[in-house]
Amino acid sequence: ISRLALAPFFEGGFFWFDYSLSFLLMQFMGFTLATKQPSATAPALAGKLKQIEQEHQLEQFVDEVIRIVRSQFAAAVGNLGLVIPTSLLFGAGYQYFTGHSFLTLIEAQHTIASFHPFKTLTILNASITGVLLWVSSISGGWFENWMVYNNISAAISHNRSLNLVFGKKLCENFATKFLKNIAGIGANLTLGLALAFVPILTRFFGFTLEVKHVTLSAGALSFALTSMPRAQLDLTALFFASFGILIIGVLNFAISFLLAMYVAQRAREVPLFWVFKLARAVARRFLKHPFAFFFAPVQSSLENEFET
Repeated sequence: ISRLALAPFFEGGFFWFDYSLSFLLMQFMGFTLATKQPSATAPALAGKLKQIEQEHQLEQFVDEVIRIVRSQFAAAVGNLGLVIPTSLLFGAGYQYFTGHSFLTLIEAQHTIASFHPFKTLTILNASITGVLLWVSSISGGWFENWMVYNNISAAISHNRSLNLVFGKKLCENFATKFLKNIAGIGANLTLGLALAFVPILTRFFGFTLEVKHVTLSAGALSFALTSMPRAQLDLTALFFASFGILIIGVLNFAISFLLAMYVAQRAREVPLFWVFKLARAVARRFLKHPFAFFFAPVQSSLENEFET
């Protein structure tokens, strides 16, 4: 799309369509965009935090935090575990069938250099992307509330014209599924809009904020690798680029989670001292058992049988 050299408005519109279509396909195929999870889980955590009244309950809550972090880590590994090899295979296949690389040498070098965490605005851009991820979740929730408040699903299922054309049963099924998925649809459209137009809008003010989304960035780096001749590949630059993508992932997750947690804490009127106690308890557990945040503990067959 960028190579079409369209006017900024139309370029952003095509980017929006591209992002949104990709995210919606993921949603309806039952897949998960890992970076959207923190904004969804933080309000649930805040709601349960309100129920804590004694210190011993806090340790049980920390166990739940660890399980959530572990599941989100698994989702992130799953996203990257498919994006990276798929991009590498696509880049290699493109070069095999067309006779030239997917990116030019200059584009590939620029892509690798753009992820350097200290020589570029990668940290700032990744933080802003975390804000955009949080905004998309807020928009998805607002859109769902608006649909429920205005009883749109009932209007669809009871619309005479639609019932006449499609039948009452089909309209009722569509209204039910539409309401079930509307929060995800609203969040995906908003996220696609933000990722597409924020870089374009900032150009009007003489600078450009780039989207630094961990999954998109990992794919871009993979494309750059397939487009770089081995003799010209700078391993030091590649190391810093990989380290930059790691930082991008941490900031994407952390910023969106903290913002969602802050809003949920205010909305549910959770005392702030419980939030600080939870943070200290999680930090202590991490120092004591860091691997528990990333890998599930090995259980005996008797424990598994009991749980089953």
